[in-house]
Amino acid sequence: MEAVILAGGFGKRLRSSVPNFPKAMALIAGVPFLEILLKKLQKKGFSRVIISIFYKGKIIKEYFGDSFLGMKISYSNDRKALGTGGALRAAEEICNENHYYVFNGDTFFDIDIQLMESFWSINKKPILVATEVKNCERFGTIKIERNYLAGFDEKKTNSSGLINAGCYLFPKNFLQDWELGQTFSLEKDLLQKIFHLKKIMCLKMDGIFIDIGIPEDYNRAQILLKDEI
Repeated sequence: MEAVILAGGFGKRLRSSVPNFPKAMALIAGVPFLEILLKKLQKKGFSRVIISIFYKGKIIKEYFGDSFLGMKISYSNDRKALGTGGALRAAEEICNENHYYVFNGDTFFDIDIQLMESFWSINKKPILVATEVKNCERFGTIKIERNYLAGFDEKKTNSSGLINAGCYLFPKNFLQDWELGQTFSLEKDLLQKIFHLKKIMCLKMDGIFIDIGIPEDYNRAQILLKDEI
């Protein structure tokens, strides 16, 4: 299996806690967050990971090199900020398999890979993973109908709800209609505009979910992820 990790963001909201590293390399109990993600992917059977880098990407490349725990590591090195969509479009160019997984370099979620593989083998359609959180204020919510993504609600609320966990399975060339080097958001410029066509399957999963993008959650990850190190 093959995965793309989007790790090129500036991490501005986390700069006060992690001033000298890309966000994906923020330390969790002394271990880079990205290393924790890669260890989890290796345990789940991934053989190759493409890391999309931009801001201070050299630090990531020098740390992991071209292999980690037996997995081949490749890099998609953006020359400018391309957004989640543009960065993924570039990384997709070097994907080898007929489908690939996508993860954010600042988010940990212990997803059920076998369930996603089963859905893919039957339907051959893109898959978005959703999860329930107690406070949706940072995320906005989504709707699911009969295993399909059925809507987005960007209203900020501190109540519980179903959110996009930022984990996906896409067929190769999913973004081929977008020009290489074009800056766009995977979520706002693509997914929110095509969900009504019932092209995106959606699976709800439970488990440890943490986005370290703000200092409060970065601090919480120090405890929540201690057993993953």
